[in-house]
Amino acid sequence: FLSVFFFNIIFPLRTQYLLAPNTPFFSIIVPVYQSKEFLRQTVETLQKQTFSNIEIVLVDDGSTDGSAILCDQLANEDHRIVVDHKKNGGVFSARNRGIEICQGKWIIFVDSDDLVSLTMCENFYNYIRSNYSLDFIACNFSSSIKNLMRQPSSNHVVLRLKDKQQNIRLINQMLLSKYDIFPKKFQKSFGNNVILNSLCAKVYKKSFFINNKLILQTNVMYSEDLLFNIEILAHGAKGIFVDDPIYFYRYNLNSVTHRDYIPHIIENYTEFSEILRQLFRKNNISNLYRSVEIYTFKAVLSIIPADIFQKNNSFLTSYKRFYEIISSPDFLEICNLEKLKVLNKDLDNKTKIKANLLLKKHFVALFFLNYFYKLLKEGEKALISRF
Repeated sequence: FLSVFFFNIIFPLRTQYLLAPNTPFFSIIVPVYQSKEFLRQTVETLQKQTFSNIEIVLVDDGSTDGSAILCDQLANEDHRIVVDHKKNGGVFSARNRGIEICQGKWIIFVDSDDLVSLTMCENFYNYIRSNYSLDFIACNFSSSIKNLMRQPSSNHVVLRLKDKQQNIRLINQMLLSKYDIFPKKFQKSFGNNVILNSLCAKVYKKSFFINNKLILQTNVMYSEDLLFNIEILAHGAKGIFVDDPIYFYRYNLNSVTHRDYIPHIIENYTEFSEILRQLFRKNNISNLYRSVEIYTFKAVLSIIPADIFQKNNSFLTSYKRFYEIISSPDFLEICNLEKLKVLNKDLDNKTKIKANLLLKKHFVALFFLNYFYKLLKEGEKALISRF
């Protein structure tokens, strides 16, 4: 009876009221850059949270479209909103700044053009209250605004991470994009890299960041969310995965995530690979190096054609860029014929085709293959823009 009384009456009162207003339970960090069009709508879903002991940290990352002014206006309307203006340094630089200045016990990341369930914080709070030893909670994305959860829950856990070996197995599956060793409910809810790898729709214990001296890597511009979640797992974080749709990801075609061409992508994945190798050595994880090679091999090959065939490139310019890339030491360190043979059984057919065309210097065939994929992608964008 006493334990029930404590966890259901005293603990909620202590966290919700005794900490307020000086110590928010949740800090919601929102990096803001050129997002005036959607920012107010995003912030309104945070202001209307059913769990009110929160602070909203808007980190303006050098916006020039009026977003910075809007941040200040929003802060004047709500004392729970904190604004920090900084020079442009990228989304992870802005998130790091938010972590530095936030006061909450738990941290939630929300992108400035997305929407969340009004019960998001209450939902997280319910799971924290019933699982006191957690370091993070991962919830689900919603396919539409109308499907965002309306009532909080506390009993939709599909996977619980209790020890480091479980974490290592999950890291391996994240790198390979295979989740068949985990329960069917987890596969159904989180068997999507966008959902699982993202920092959004999750809550993290701030003290875990501090105790393990974790910061978000600012020198990796692609797959950075995945990298940070792997770091958290490698440090032994205990967490749960919950099938509650609390987060609506707005497909913004102007987002960096959906650019056809991302500069310095090879250097990005060289750095990504090295950071993971150092992390695994530090934490005595020796069985994931092959998985890192497979991930970087596939990631580079998925984006390289967009580098070669940039929108305004002439045929000759693309031809020159093709030979620049396949002669690059960084590229050949990640992708070469010997590695293709070694990793062959773990690669999908699409990756194998691209690898063979690149490494065997079949430029014209790659040109037509890329043209075909481009037509498919434009069709997808046209379909999305209608909704």
